[in-house]
Amino acid sequence: ASNAARASDGEVDGTRLLLTHPSVQKVSEETGKTTAQVLLRWALQQDFMVIPRSSKPARIQENFDIFDFELSEEHMRSISELGEGQKFCWDPKGV
Repeated sequence: ASNAARASDGEVDGTRLLLTHPSVQKVSEETGKTTAQVLLRWALQQDFMVIPRSSKPARIQENFDIFDFELSEEHMRSISELGEGQKFCWDPKGV
């Protein structure tokens, strides 16, 4: 569960918050990629290790199709500014 879920006793899904966030949806529309692809690409461009998971073949393929585009500086900034002070995932520095 995400930190958002823990903080809300499971009422909030941090992943869903990101996937449906208007800023992420805007980048998705501008790049022609899904919100999941945009977020995965953002993480890669930040040099974060990304291990997406899915049991659905179509989603597995979608998760792989993130190497044929790059996000602009403006796109990167708009996503980086989301949730100031809110963690949507664990902090990799502590691992």
